[in-house]
Amino acid sequence: HVGYRFNGSLDEVMIFNRSLSESEILSLYNSQLNSLSATISNLQDGMHNYKVYAIDEAGNYNSSGKRNFIVDTKLYCGPLNSANTVYTLTSNVSSNGTCFTITQPNITLDCNGYWINYSINGSNNAYGIYSNQFNTTIKNCNVIDGNYSSTAVWRRGIYLDNSANSTLYRNFAISNNSNAIDVEGNSRYVNLTNNTGISTSNRGIYLYVTNSILTDNIGMSNSTHAFDIGWGSANNLFINDVGITNSTNGNGIILYYADNNTLINCSGTSKDEGVNIHDSDYTTLIGIKAIGVSGGWGIRIDNSNHSLIRDCNNLSGFYSVYFSTGGISINNTFINCSYDSESINGGGNELIRKWYYQAYVNYT
Repeated sequence: HVGYRFNGSLDEVMIFNRSLSESEILSLYNSQLNSLSATISNLQDGMHNYKVYAIDEAGNYNSSGKRNFIVDTKLYCGPLNSANTVYTLTSNVSSNGTCFTITQPNITLDCNGYWINYSINGSNNAYGIYSNQFNTTIKNCNVIDGNYSSTAVWRRGIYLDNSANSTLYRNFAISNNSNAIDVEGNSRYVNLTNNTGISTSNRGIYLYVTNSILTDNIGMSNSTHAFDIGWGSANNLFINDVGITNSTNGNGIILYYADNNTLINCSGTSKDEGVNIHDSDYTTLIGIKAIGVSGGWGIRIDNSNHSLIRDCNNLSGFYSVYFSTGGISINNTFINCSYDSESINGGGNELIRKWYYQAYVNYT
């Protein structure tokens, strides 16, 4: 009634746009009075049939007839939006645009060895897997460009953007005009292990990362840098990483405006430069392979200072070591590195060569 207040709670509220009759109200009441429900768990994917039976007090019998429902627990392309969740693929998936977008922190996508075929329509800003979230883990994924005729370049296979504390483990990605594996936006404290990125016309692996560890990764390209340690990458450790390109205008491994990076037992091969240290200071290379094929150079140093190249595994090419005239490079030291040829251009460039040996001494 108008002017009166109800002090209590209501449940199972229903609102109608007209007044109900007495019989209608009774029918609604009876429909809920003896309702039954059942929960069945651990059903396999597929169609399941069921039939409902009812007997009243008078012995009257009836059934619903045969009905069915479908259980489908497969993971399909779409947003992954439940934080602290492990998503697992159980089959190959495909999408016209981006397949998976990770929108919450602490999410793991385990592709379980299955394939993601992405960007079938070839449009820009479409990715196999994309995340800008904290603590993303992507593992065991095979990601393939779904449109090799597309000229769009923003179609990365795996793309992490400012995704700190994230992990890429044992993934394979192949793209046409885009970077196959791209970790940038100053992603910090990331770990990349045993990943392979292959691009026809762009980078196999491109990085803008800091304070990160990258081990046993392979970048390959047919037309530019294969393994690109890009602008702003700093304080990273690379172990057993490989860059291979068939390009005469790209490097196997390039450090580009990237300071304080250490590469151990890494390898770069190219028809241009196997390894290029470009505007990057305090680089340490230990056990490096820098191989220039078909007239390419082994290692190039361009406007970079305080490099330490030690215990070289293989420096070879038309010039094993080449210092560019593009800028002055000082205090660059080669320790225990043997090679066949070098070209030191520019009056201010500085190359220091040292060899060491181990001497065992006893008191006798």
